[in-house]
Amino acid sequence: MTFMNNADLEKETGRKLIECGLISVGDSVVLHPTHRVIIHGKWFSHFIVTCTHSRQTFFLKIVKENDNFLLCDHFLQNLSINGVEYPYPKIIVPAFSFQGMKYYVTTYIEGRSLDTFPDNLSQHTVRHIANKLLGLIDQLTQLKAPQYSEQGTFVPDNCPSIFKKKFKSRLLHPLIAGYSSKKLDRAFNWVCEILDSSQFSEPTLIHMDIKPANIIYNTDTGFVSLIDFEFSRFGDMDYGWTQILLSGCNQFNRFYKEQIVPSLTNNRVTLDDAFKIPKYQCYLFYQTMCNLIYYHDRHLPFPKEMAEIFEWFIAKM
Repeated sequence: MTFMNNADLEKETGRKLIECGLISVGDSVVLHPTHRVIIHGKWFSHFIVTCTHSRQTFFLKIVKENDNFLLCDHFLQNLSINGVEYPYPKIIVPAFSFQGMKYYVTTYIEGRSLDTFPDNLSQHTVRHIANKLLGLIDQLTQLKAPQYSEQGTFVPDNCPSIFKKKFKSRLLHPLIAGYSSKKLDRAFNWVCEILDSSQFSEPTLIHMDIKPANIIYNTDTGFVSLIDFEFSRFGDMDYGWTQILLSGCNQFNRFYKEQIVPSLTNNRVTLDDAFKIPKYQCYLFYQTMCNLIYYHDRHLPFPKEMAEIFEWFIAKM
């Protein structure tokens, strides 16, 4: 594993914060590594940034390929929120280059991610977190754009054509290509037929990575936040909801799967409902395929329930 010497990055980060008027010239910063990532076969890290004099805290994030937050941040910052703390991170230092990589600085949100909490949270706390989270999800869908986005940029394609391209590309992955070519061809034709007869929302902001690690809860204030918009995009509202439904099948802590997700879907489309709706069937099939590829490429065990859903669709073809 390759790790970078942080001393020079600390100096550069401090300089950028001074340039943007966020700290004074006499202040200095310390980087605290968190959330390691692999980029081009090398290990890097995001950092919590603390200031030695002003005691301010920021978050330094390395830019991974096609980081969609760089596109969506402008729209998020246009949200009008009165009388409450802003619930999302904001980019406060634009992307800058350092030793061949790019970084940007965001605000830091106080609290702990849900993946650090035990499974025995009170029902009152669970309901509070779920209600606040659902409010954030609904709030994001109010942000509209003139076009759909893919890989951090707006595209002129409509929703069906975007999805067909993505689906066809995934079918070429060696893991998926190992299935019956007749079934895969049938699956693609089935998806095309459903998409061509479906209706889609106008391009709306969807997070696409809602999971315990990206949900921040402050036990002192009750504040709930949603972070890490790396995979966010402007897409069909139902596509974003499918990701939320399937997050309950992933290898996350038990209380998220058994309590938060059911609370989110109460009186809304559930996973069982989605299996009966053609457009949702397409999204479920595609998303489980994406998950299978994700785990396979990282040599990780695939969640049993997710695998079963994908295999069920393959068997149908």
